[in-house]
Amino acid sequence: MPVTLKDIAERVGKSVPTVSRALGNFEDISPETRAEVQRVAREMGYEPSAT
Repeated sequence: MPVTLKDIAERVGKSVPTVSRALGNFEDISPETRAEVQRVAREMGYEPSAT
């Protein structure tokens, strides 16, 4: 089963929109949060949807 944004959000204790914005490199996300979300996404094997 593929890893979802919700899975990552639950692991890092953030909202799904925050996780989405962190993975999208939006500037309103702190560098610390972005790094944590990206690290956890890699660890969990997250692959963005092609759509």
